[in-house]
Amino acid sequence: MKFQLFTTEHFFIIGATLVLSLLFIWVGRKNAQAREILRWFFGVLLLTNMVVYQTYRYQTGLWEVQHDLPLELCNLANILTALALLLKRRGMAEIAWCWVMTGTMNGLITPDFMGVFPEVPYVSFFIGHAGLIIATSFLVFGMKLYPEKGSWLRVVLASQVYFALAFSVNKIIGSNYGYLMHKPDGGSAMDFFGPYPYYLITLECLGALMFFLVLLPFRKKQNSN
Repeated sequence: MKFQLFTTEHFFIIGATLVLSLLFIWVGRKNAQAREILRWFFGVLLLTNMVVYQTYRYQTGLWEVQHDLPLELCNLANILTALALLLKRRGMAEIAWCWVMTGTMNGLITPDFMGVFPEVPYVSFFIGHAGLIIATSFLVFGMKLYPEKGSWLRVVLASQVYFALAFSVNKIIGSNYGYLMHKPDGGSAMDFFGPYPYYLITLECLGALMFFLVLLPFRKKQNSN
């Protein structure tokens, strides 16, 4: 069963994501011991969630190399956020912040998956989206790993590395990771971005703009350093 958008259930998940993000940020900033527990909890949770989902796909005979490699941007954001939490890496945190607050946030607002609670796809999706947003908010604001000066350029360059990697894999195995080979079959905002391959240029420009916007809250702090 396909998840239904903008139902009471959907709005509850969005609201809970916001409330829990603020709560864990507050706890992390107030209590050093709780902050350490939470960073390990979120880091392990995100990595475990990916392993469980991959195992589920394999054991049910659904796993396919064209669809299940961890090469979607949200997959890499999960890994990057988990590593930033566990290793306390600011550079990883700033990339994770941009990818999560643009791509993953969009995935939470307009989720596209099959499953109902408490099936594995349902739980895994929302841990990997709502849970990821909460974890990344805690990472940046709760642990105070704020993006530093020059972060926009670093994030843009990291995104080009992802683009090149996903595009190369797509060409080799006939996949469509990152929707870099064709637009979503069910229709999306990409339909307004022009035909292939020109919509990729629109994606690049829009991504760079979105990264700039989500980094704006840190601009004053960066300029004062």
